[in-house]
Amino acid sequence: MALARLCHDAVRMETSPMKPLLSAIPDYPRSSTWFTAFIVDHKLRANSSDESKRVAAELAKLHIDAQILELDWAALDIDNPRSLTNLESIARRLRYRAIGKACASHGIGSLLVAHHARDQAETVLLRILTEYLGSGLGGMRSCAGIPECRGIYGVDQSGSGRLITTGGEAMVVEQGGVTIARPMLSLRKEELVAFCEESSVKWFEDPTNADPTLTMRNTVRSLQEKNTLPVALRADRILALADNINRRRVDVERTVDEIYSRTKITLDIRMGEATVRLPEEMQSHSSSVQATVLRRLLELVSPKDNVAVSQIAQTAEALFNERDAERSASTRSFQVAGVHIERSNGQLPRVTLRRATPSAAERETQQITLSFDSAGWSEWHLWDGRWWIRIQPPARLDSTASIRFLTKEDLHAVRRRLDKEDRRLLDKKLERAKGLQRFTLPAIICNEGSPQSADGKQVEVVALPSLGWR
Repeated sequence: MALARLCHDAVRMETSPMKPLLSAIPDYPRSSTWFTAFIVDHKLRANSSDESKRVAAELAKLHIDAQILELDWAALDIDNPRSLTNLESIARRLRYRAIGKACASHGIGSLLVAHHARDQAETVLLRILTEYLGSGLGGMRSCAGIPECRGIYGVDQSGSGRLITTGGEAMVVEQGGVTIARPMLSLRKEELVAFCEESSVKWFEDPTNADPTLTMRNTVRSLQEKNTLPVALRADRILALADNINRRRVDVERTVDEIYSRTKITLDIRMGEATVRLPEEMQSHSSSVQATVLRRLLELVSPKDNVAVSQIAQTAEALFNERDAERSASTRSFQVAGVHIERSNGQLPRVTLRRATPSAAERETQQITLSFDSAGWSEWHLWDGRWWIRIQPPARLDSTASIRFLTKEDLHAVRRRLDKEDRRLLDKKLERAKGLQRFTLPAIICNEGSPQSADGKQVEVVALPSLGWR
């Protein structure tokens, strides 16, 4: 409720601690009705619905519209969520995905959450207990993409397309999505409670947070509140640690931004391939900077989400710090985060990044099958973490369609059914995808009911969407 009161004041007062944050948001509001509050009812207590309604009533007093989002445990076939050993992680995923979808339906691109200093201390201590090292000990970021929403169109870095034309062909590149901001990370809970009391705003406390047996976070919270932890693990020390790590992280990212702005990158969005001319001084930078630069480059073509710097540090060391003996080779290859990397040595070293050849398991997991009950477009699907694809249904609605990796057998079948001119056009499209690279591209397969086939299905490749062929 403290966050709601600050948002209410920010659009009515000339000075407010929220003004600097809100002024950076596009379409800065002129009235508090611009704000929409989302109240998540986790359905973990018998009276949680009543409490959600009371919170909504308090928000109405601040002229802020509210929507209650009820988590649907039954959809996961979970009858008693409180019995789950991983309740916190599942609830977190359900909560953020519900909020993300609500943001998309309301056209909201910026989400403010009320995490405060104690939440930050709990997060960092939990990461220490789970042996999480590196920059993650800086805790929650003050601003980042919304978590747990991978693959939700309009939420996960998508929803605002930009038309790019290369070689006379056009493709929409997605951007946008929902950004989460945490403006209260530096404030203690006691300060927020006092602010609500002074502002005559009711403070709500979720009773489940007080049960130290329910989740690991609750256990940590109980220990911190009772000051029973060793001095080195108490909140003030943990927050000082997080602050130091965050300052170093900011310095690294500032250097990476500067390097990235001077790096010449050619991105082939149809092939999912990036060609990079590295700045000459890369070898002189720290290992943290080198690994973060590599992560930034990998994000252009990798099927993976949230690649950790620690996972690619050794590859960055080998890629950016070649010794004289290694320099004599014309090319060197690496593979990390689902990406095949080639470094071509010369006066100006060039690095090419493309999707690594998928394994049999990846071919299985990256197959999306769609059924149709209407003539409209399907929902958007994030395929292989690289392309957003939607499909119009085939002529027969009892048919199904699949999105999967292209195979050699697919190409043979397609060529057999095409006439000479159509084969020539297909081969022209495929010229850009050399060797095994073409088998990292998506194919759309139609399965139509056909009495002519033994299994009752006629399987046909109907489109290679990234190549613009159908």
